[in-house]
Amino acid sequence: MANKTTDINRNRDTAGIRNLQRFDGYFSNHYKNVLTGGTAFVFFTKPKLFLYQYPTNNASDEYAKLAYQNMCSDPYFSLFLNAEAVNDQDRLIIDNLSYLNDLDSNFIKILTNECKNFDPVDTNIDSVEAYNTKQGYRMPLPTHTTASEAAGQVSFQFTETANLDITKLISLWIKYIELISDGTFRANPDMVNNGILDYESSIYYFLLGPDGHTLKYWAKYTGCHPMNIPYSALRYSKKDGSIVELSSTWSYTIKEDMNPQILEDFNRVSLGKLDYNDEFENKEYISSKESFLLDLEKLKNNFGYIINADNRDPIVFYNNASADKTALIDSLNNKFELSFSNRDMEYTFESERFNFDSDPYKTKI
Repeated sequence: MANKTTDINRNRDTAGIRNLQRFDGYFSNHYKNVLTGGTAFVFFTKPKLFLYQYPTNNASDEYAKLAYQNMCSDPYFSLFLNAEAVNDQDRLIIDNLSYLNDLDSNFIKILTNECKNFDPVDTNIDSVEAYNTKQGYRMPLPTHTTASEAAGQVSFQFTETANLDITKLISLWIKYIELISDGTFRANPDMVNNGILDYESSIYYFLLGPDGHTLKYWAKYTGCHPMNIPYSALRYSKKDGSIVELSSTWSYTIKEDMNPQILEDFNRVSLGKLDYNDEFENKEYISSKESFLLDLEKLKNNFGYIINADNRDPIVFYNNASADKTALIDSLNNKFELSFSNRDMEYTFESERFNFDSDPYKTKI
């Protein structure tokens, strides 16, 4: 007796091929494999603000002294000094923004965890008019997409915490930009000498399939910083006990979609500042299947002590599962996958509570 689940998945695969090869004039495609939304992640890299919350008497650490003086010179920033902060969460906020911190991640995790809504930006092609006739007709000719890929804004919705962590983080970020711009704060000399804006970050957006792992769409926004402090969300309405949601607008310098090198770049950020060998240097891109930063076995061989950690940052890898042709089911298609840790929560919950694995073919790392 045939397995019904396998039959359905096999029909879905066949239906997907039919959609590309023939018309479905009589709506006979009963097993359409459509994309469903609702599963996505947004990752924000940390800026390198010239801030430091601890006093130091080390004469050789002149930069830390200057960064500490920055915080002491403004009443609002002084609230987040190690000796003045009212709780440990406020101290962690500075650690997420400072150029000098002891955190083991290059991402601001709270922004990923509390992001509830994000609308990606469309890419549009511009046109010019040519061939002007005496009747006034001008033929539009398509040109480039630069205008829709550079210098824009995106909006995010966050759920605020009881400690106002997100409002505080964004307000410190924006106030720092203002104080650096008017000369009240000293800038990091190394950043100035290298022409780097220390208050800019990058944003990665991943749209996933219903399994919560398979990447369907990805984009990177570079040169990003918040544009508004969402104080308006802290409004008062009598007897209103609703959860506070923040709307935050961010500016970006350039965006790029669906380039596999974005996934390599994301893994470099996740793996941290490591000594890469020649295989990991930036080279002319050949194939995602041959990428040393997307191949799972090569990642394990070079960064096994990180890949196998339960608390590591997420990575993307190329799952070449279709090498096994034993069955035509969706989980055996080649795909890019996002993995948060050595033991993904979804699979841990299912195996421990129900003694069941929803995807026995998944490559778990």
